[in-house]
Amino acid sequence: MDRVFIASIIKSVQEAHFPHVDPNITAIQHAVAKVNQCFGTRLCYRYGLCRWNHLKERHATFSWLINRPGVHWIPRRKILLIDEPLWDDIGR
Repeated sequence: MDRVFIASIIKSVQEAHFPHVDPNITAIQHAVAKVNQCFGTRLCYRYGLCRWNHLKERHATFSWLINRPGVHWIPRRKILLIDEPLWDDIGR
């Protein structure tokens, strides 16, 4: 099954909305740090993650996200993969 590599998506959001981030911290590491607390409204609504929020009635946390079917977290490499059909569904 095809998977979407979310790091590149998060990187573009970081560049657009988090200009204060230390350039020595990679986008995915920064995103993971942020996402551990909350996806944040901009990330949620820009990429359709608000659909998950509606189900949760609050911002989706990282721990909640990685336990969703079709979501694959590789902690050693700090990579988040989302099965493409699932991403398409939430991205509409």
